[in-house]
Amino acid sequence: MKNPWWIKRENKPIDPFSQRAKFQQFYQSTKWQRTRLIKLLESPLCELCLASGITSPAYHVDHKVPLAEDYSKRLDFDNLQSLDHSCHSKKTKQEGHNKKMREIEGYMSWLSDFN
Repeated sequence: MKNPWWIKRENKPIDPFSQRAKFQQFYQSTKWQRTRLIKLLESPLCELCLASGITSPAYHVDHKVPLAEDYSKRLDFDNLQSLDHSCHSKKTKQEGHNKKMREIEGYMSWLSDFN
């Protein structure tokens, strides 16, 4: 349940050594901002839409291989794609679903070790 507007929710401090903090720091970096801008200038249209013959402006630069899977590819142009909001949302949702499925499969595998 969402807190009413008059109750302030305290934000948990972010562990500076956590993966999330590392990613936040990266996305705020000058290197990423420049890389993102160059990618959008080179590919101003959504690459997934273009593959389907649809022309839609891109607003997001997405990592094909997520940072959590291979951080070394964070600035690799071959790992970047320009996406519109809709395609980016769908991809992000699918990645979250895939992560949950991998966690469930790992848990089921762990349980099967006891049988």
